[in-house]
Amino acid sequence: MHRAKVYTRVRGLQDLGLVRLEPGIRGPGVYLATRTGLAVVGCELSPGTVSAASYAHDLATVDAGIGFELEVCRDGGQVLSTRELHRCGHTYAIQVRQGNRGAAGVVSHHWPDLVQITPAGQRVAVEVELTQKASRRLGDKLAAYASSDYFRIVYLVPTDRLKQRLEHHAAKAGLGQRLRVIVTGGGEQATGAAQSTGQWAVRADQARVAELLEQVRQLPYLTNRVPILEKQLARAQQLAVEREQQLLDQIRALHQERHAFVQGGMLERRRTLQQWETQHTHWHERGERHERPQLPHHYAQTH
Repeated sequence: MHRAKVYTRVRGLQDLGLVRLEPGIRGPGVYLATRTGLAVVGCELSPGTVSAASYAHDLATVDAGIGFELEVCRDGGQVLSTRELHRCGHTYAIQVRQGNRGAAGVVSHHWPDLVQITPAGQRVAVEVELTQKASRRLGDKLAAYASSDYFRIVYLVPTDRLKQRLEHHAAKAGLGQRLRVIVTGGGEQATGAAQSTGQWAVRADQARVAELLEQVRQLPYLTNRVPILEKQLARAQQLAVEREQQLLDQIRALHQERHAFVQGGMLERRRTLQQWETQHTHWHERGERHERPQLPHHYAQTH
């Protein structure tokens, strides 16, 4: 895919708030998923971070993870990243005993860069080793892997020299056939597995790629839907305000009707009393006596 198309799609994701550009990293740019983006794909991890010091290692680890996912997951396996491993506590960690630091040595926990879980349930540790580590440190780690329950330990290294060094220390630690070293940078001793590792994109599962492409094609549709939804929301709010005004007008009209009813009743009461007073005067002149007429209850209360 052309770089311009990639940037266009990434900018679309950024406009939707699904990814953000990480500052301080040189090159074409590093985009990380936001909390919203992680929620969209159903990932429960918090947003990640990246530093310039670990950028090359992180990038190689991501590439390796994609390649192993395409190999393992289509057969029912699973690939876990370092952050997913840390979330599981010490379940996937190995105990590295650093010698010559006290009688028993100092024990620390180390998590692989990746862990494959095969369809049969076997655990495979994956380490991305881009630089040469101190012999003692490397030996302590390999010894810890030798005593762990990992079925296999896979190292990805860029040169044949690092491969030979790893195999030497693995033999001393007693790893034997459990260790597999893949030279991703090629070379005379690069195996078929190493060569295929360098071509992960070519070996991508076509059905999965088609599914992802379809999701990407839907992004313009989703982007266009946002203004429509905003208009619908504004219309709904306007209708709610209008309905509220209608209810207020109805309540006001009811109050006016009640007031008119009360006023009308008081006028009727006054007319009745005036008629009785007039009639009473005539009766008094003729010497007749009559009882005062009965008024409605609310008239009597206001008398």
